[in-house]
Amino acid sequence: MKYRLAVVAIAGFVCVLSTAVTYTSYSSERVEQEIAGADNPDFAITITPAEATVAQGGSTSYAVSVAASNGFSGMVSLSAGGFGSGATGSFNPPGISVSGSSTLTVTTTGTAQTGSFTLTITGSTGSLLHTTIATLTVTGASGTPTSTP
Repeated sequence: MKYRLAVVAIAGFVCVLSTAVTYTSYSSERVEQEIAGADNPDFAITITPAEATVAQGGSTSYAVSVAASNGFSGMVSLSAGGFGSGATGSFNPPGISVSGSSTLTVTTTGTAQTGSFTLTITGSTGSLLHTTIATLTVTGASGTPTSTP
């Protein structure tokens, strides 16, 4: 007997409905791809290292990488936030075309706020926006972690 198969995804739940009409054979892999929209051009963003430490008045760097998938061919603009006061970040280059990497350099002043900070790195282009996170620990100039408000 042949069946018509319908797959519906609502709020994270997948329902499979069938009627006794026609049947088109789909592998579970294809159904998963269609549900996830795997055929749409997209990109992924990663950062290394996941954690870095810098003393007040110093600087440190992260490598931010973009990997294209499904024929993505846009320019990804990069931004970052979550630095404590007295710390700033800059990207070189500030955007990545298709796939590649950029260096995020974090520079701190001699009076930068100390402690651990979760940095949020964002890559965006058109309607696509992806984020990744890293930890920045700023220590006192002597290298000892302190906590200032």
